[in-house]
Formats: sequence, structure tokens, C-alpha cells
Amino acid sequence: MLIGLFSLLLSVSVTMQVSSDFFHSRLGNQQFNHYPAKFPTQNVCEFLQRFYEDYSEYCEHVVNLPRKGECPIAPRKIYVHNKPFPAKAVPPFFPTGLWKVQMAHTLNNIEIPVCEFIDNFYADYSKYVDDMINLPRKGECPIAPRIIYVLNKPFPSKAVPPFFPSGLWKTQILITLNDVEIARLGNQQFNHYPVKFPTQQVCKFLENFYTDYSEYVDDFENLPAKGECPIKPCKIDILNKPFPAKAVTSDLFHSSRGNQQFNHYPVKFPTQNVCEFLENFYKDYSEYVDDLDNLPAKGECPIKPCKVDILNKPFPAKAVPPFFPSGLWKAQIKLTMNDVEIARFELIIKARQDLGM
Repeated sequence: MLIGLFSLLLSVSVTMQVSSDFFHSRLGNQQFNHYPAKFPTQNVCEFLQRFYEDYSEYCEHVVNLPRKGECPIAPRKIYVHNKPFPAKAVPPFFPTGLWKVQMAHTLNNIEIPVCEFIDNFYADYSKYVDDMINLPRKGECPIAPRIIYVLNKPFPSKAVPPFFPSGLWKTQILITLNDVEIARLGNQQFNHYPVKFPTQQVCKFLENFYTDYSEYVDDFENLPAKGECPIKPCKIDILNKPFPAKAVTSDLFHSSRGNQQFNHYPVKFPTQNVCEFLENFYKDYSEYVDDLDNLPAKGECPIKPCKVDILNKPFPAKAVPPFFPSGLWKAQIKLTMNDVEIARFELIIKARQDLGM
């Protein structure tokens, strides 16, 4: 049965976009894989219009749903209370298993969960609201700039779940815009990576940039001078410069039945910087160098911006290790900078031993 509440705290219109992502766990153990299906990204008024068009038989299940054609949509609380799940709305090709659906709402391309956080704080921790000075009012959205204080208050030990063990705990609450996270397999199964730049004040950051990345200083136009502090208002540009990609990594995936249900294969090229990768390519695959148009010259480093083409060439079957099984293969080669992926090349090929490929 479906039971849920959606609180709309401010009037919204075409400036708010609705996007979606589906995740599937075949074994029902919450090991989710990103599923290649989604609702089209659209503004909230279009989303409501299509909901009426495509799922009209379920509209009466939703209490206080905006009227068809209403735009902008006024603030309200929308309920679904004790209704059966609409099984007929699920496409028949969706496999059985555990599913997770994420619906993201963005305003001017920025996701806006912070208002919901404040609203939930009032709902779940109302007894501690008075401990906080200058907290936004319940329902306030957007939230105006402010400094919020907690001064000389006992820690709310009753708010801690009883199953939490004793020990030293560190809690991080992050408010992010355009956050960057890493997904090793590119399937949006994110793990928090234990590497980051040290948090530091801006003058120290500039000083360390000059110390650690001196070779890239000339790529920046109007960069504050080394040692300048305070830093005056300025506009810093990077124009037509090659990105300093530090590492090339790879992943291979195999689908024995050729149905794109890929498994991560335990073989890969060694992770190496991009210049080493190019050098090894010349050494290990020299017979295929001529197949690539505009490949950087052997020994070229740094590598200048270029467009490399492969046009109408047979797949180099001899380059594939003989122990690789037949089936559908996907190879991903990724360029990363400080463990952040910046580019990806993907090759998909069907291999058959009887054809020698």
C-alpha cells in the first residue's frame, strides 16, 4: 500500500525542473544498479500535465493534487493515503526485484533539498528548536542569509538512536551546490572517497596552489599574485588550455549472453598517467598506431588539445588475450584528475571465437 506526503512550501512554475533516476536490486539486497530508464526531464508544469495525461486513472488517489493546467502551482501538501500500488503503470519489461526511484527537483539547475531539511528538523526535533538562535522559521523557503547559533546548550542525547555504540563520533552536515562525487564504475553507485583537499582559508589555498601546481599557474589569466592577501575582487579565466589529466584508468565488463547485463571483469590496464599510457600504447600496440589519425607523437608530453579519429578500421582481434570468453564486451577508459573523472571513452564489441574476434 502507498502512504506518503509531499509538502510544497513555495509557489513553483516552469523554472523548476523535475528529473528522475531508477535503480534496481535483482536480489533485493539493496545492492542497486542504475537502470537505463527514466521519465523525461521537464519543468514541473509539464510534469503535472503529463501525469494527468498518462496516469489519469490514478489522479483520484492523490489528495490535494494541483488542478490540470494549473501553473504556477501554489504551495500545498499533497497526500497519498493507504492506496494500492498501481502495478499496471509499470512497463511489462521491468524485471522483478527491489526498486528505488529518485525524483529530483531543481531550481535554475540547482537541487533544493535544504528547505525540506529545515521542515523535517521542525517536525522531528521540535523540542530542540528553542536551543538555536536565528533558526529560519518553519516553512521559510527560500532561506535568507543568516548566522545560526547554539550557545552553551547540553547535547540532546535523547535524539541519538539507542543502537548507536559508545565512542567518539564525528558528524558532517554538508550543504552543496554542484557537488562532485566519484562512481568508479560510472553507474552512479557512489562511495565517499577518502581523499580531499584540506579545508583552509582562501589565502592559504592560493599559497598552496602556487607551491603544488606551479606548472599550471601560467594557464590562469588574472590569477592573484603569490602572497596576495587579502585578495581583491577579480575575474580569473582559463582559456583554451589542455586539461592536466593525471591518470588513465580502465574497466572491462562482460555479458555472456550478449543482453547488456554486464558483469565487471577482473582484468584491466594498469592505472598510469596519460603520458605513460601513450608511451606504452606505442610500445605494446605499435602495429595499430597507423589506424589512428592525429594520434599524439611518441614521447609528446604534455599532450596538446587534439582530435583523434579511428575511421573504418577492422577491430584488432590479435590484441585481445586468448583467455577472454566469447560474448558482449564493454571497455571503459577514463581520464581522471585528483581522482575526479573528467573524460570517458567507451567501446562495446561482440566477440566470437569462431570468427577470431
